[in-house]
Amino acid sequence: MMSLLTIYGLMKFFEILDTGSILKQGSLSIVWITSIHHSLTFIFYFNLIWIGFLSLQVVEDGTLLSLAPMFSTFAFLFIGSVYIFLDTGFAVTHYFSSQPASHLYSPWTFSMVILWPFISLTIYAGLTILVTVRILGELKPIIILLCGLITISIAEIFRWILTQPICHSSNATVDGSFIASILEMISVALLVYIWVSLTEAEWDEYNDLGFGYPPPPSNQPILEPKYSIRNPSPPNQSVHGHPDGTMIIDPSNNNQFLTPADHIHQHPLSNHYDHQPSSLTNQHPHLDPDQSTYPLDHHHQSNLANQ
Repeated sequence: MMSLLTIYGLMKFFEILDTGSILKQGSLSIVWITSIHHSLTFIFYFNLIWIGFLSLQVVEDGTLLSLAPMFSTFAFLFIGSVYIFLDTGFAVTHYFSSQPASHLYSPWTFSMVILWPFISLTIYAGLTILVTVRILGELKPIIILLCGLITISIAEIFRWILTQPICHSSNATVDGSFIASILEMISVALLVYIWVSLTEAEWDEYNDLGFGYPPPPSNQPILEPKYSIRNPSPPNQSVHGHPDGTMIIDPSNNNQFLTPADHIHQHPLSNHYDHQPSSLTNQHPHLDPDQSTYPLDHHHQSNLANQ
């Protein structure tokens, strides 16, 4: 979707240049700018089809397997379409230009600029409806999709059919492309909303503009890690109720132990034995189950008394 919005921004930039009376009409620069503008429009609608294809989850979005074919196809289509439009304007080979030139008719330009958007929108609508109904079982994105398709269809009508009457009625002040640009912007916003609703994406993911910058530092305190050790008690001592003698020490509290069951027990000899994390390097080997799982018997108690 970021590539679609980027191409859309470039497309509108060149559209302002070739339709905004900034450059001299009929100049060579207008031919170049218009060729680039129409080429960006061509790959914009191809990118829309690619987004619909990615919604099928055949390949994962954002991976090399999806980005490499997309950008390779973009480059091929852009170079090829720019050549066709330049040849149409400059009549280099006379293959794509209008015959005769006064008729201003080019089947290639008509197909790529007018027919191709409707074909790509139809394919994208079919893929989106398939994913929405058959896979997700949602109806709301379909309603928004229909609104977007109707909006962009009206925009194309204003651009290619109603532009001449509007231009004549306004004394060449404004034409249909101005209204079409506004309607296209609304339709693109609806397409983005459909994509967000289908993928349930969070816009926080795009704070780094897709460059993968590390997240900003958080104001929440960082919790100290807990250390898991075996038999932290001194020799001949054990804790009742723990078959394997495994305990988790919270470094923030020397007198409490977090058991695997997340229950805090008070060690009976916590005042005579230091449980700081530095003592983890001097741990005793794991005791046998018969020495670590049962309460202290009389024999062990007598040994402790003699010590």
